[in-house]
Amino acid sequence: GWATEVLTMDSLVEMWLPHREAFRLSSGLSKGILSDEAMISLVNMPTSSGKSLIAEIAILFELTKNPSCKAIWVVPSRALVFEIQCRLSDRFRRIGISVSSLTGGLEADPDDAEVLSLPRVLILTPEKLDGLLRRHPNLLDLVHIVVVDEMQRIGETGRGFLFETVIAWLLLSIEQNHNLRLLFLSAVLPNRPEFEVWLGQQSSKFVSKWITWRPTRLALFETL
Repeated sequence: GWATEVLTMDSLVEMWLPHREAFRLSSGLSKGILSDEAMISLVNMPTSSGKSLIAEIAILFELTKNPSCKAIWVVPSRALVFEIQCRLSDRFRRIGISVSSLTGGLEADPDDAEVLSLPRVLILTPEKLDGLLRRHPNLLDLVHIVVVDEMQRIGETGRGFLFETVIAWLLLSIEQNHNLRLLFLSAVLPNRPEFEVWLGQQSSKFVSKWITWRPTRLALFETL
């Protein structure tokens, strides 16, 4: 399929343990984040362990299942928006999937409508998604997956409240759009049990993956 073609072109021949654990390939995805029993997923894993690749595979999985659906990836900063857009555009254009991004705040932009109608993958900041949801209530009707990156930012002073509002919008949306899959990612989530309770209350189809594996060993040094 599309996912296999893209990953092969990038010379990915083996998945690390976090990827196998998240998708549970050995058990046929029966309890993985791509199964029908995981419409809301929380993946907590260390930095540099392949968190972004999990998001990319999940997006490709949904786009492959339904060629008319769209995907949204929410990241906390403009720098990350452009970084992810460049990487996904380079990979996905080879199979005809367009990727675009929108940044800014709650204010309307004349170009929003055009950008929303064309690409199949949108990279947004929380502020931009919040504004779009308010001005376009049907925005998520054709969206089959929303990836929310850096989930721990919900605890930040100021922006954290807006981030929580956006997540509340998304959780409410899955009641109307039963095809919508939500994937929450975080590298640092000290209060993970609280998030599991919160997200688990929204749907019986909730899966949480706590992965501690790292590609390198940590070393502790003492200064004398």
